[in-house]
Amino acid sequence: MKIQEKNTTNPSEAFDLLSEDDEENLNTVQRESLEFLRKNLKIKDSESFEELEKELEEVDSLKEKHRIKLLEILPTHEREVKTILSKERIKLDDSEVQNIIDICKSYKQ
Repeated sequence: MKIQEKNTTNPSEAFDLLSEDDEENLNTVQRESLEFLRKNLKIKDSESFEELEKELEEVDSLKEKHRIKLLEILPTHEREVKTILSKERIKLDDSEVQNIIDICKSYKQ
C-alpha cells in the first residue's frame, strides 16, 4: 500500500482501508494496526460509526476527537464517560452524559 496523502480518519475507516488490501501487501505497522482493530474495534462498519458520530454532534461540548474516543469504547455508564473524558477540559451536565450513554447503547442493541 502506497501513501498517497495523509488524512485524519476514524478507526472504522482505517479498518476498511486496511482490510481492502491483501495482508501480504501491508507493511508491519499496517498489519499490526489491522490486527489491533480486528481485536478491539467495536464498530467495524464505517456507516454505523458515522451515523453515531453525527448523533454525538448534538452534544455541543464534544469535539471530534472526543466523539471518536467515545465511539471506540462505547461507554454504557456515567462513570465510563467521565473516565474517558477526564483528561479533557470539558464539562458535561448530567443530561449530556445520559445522551452519550443512550447513543452508545443504541449501537450495542
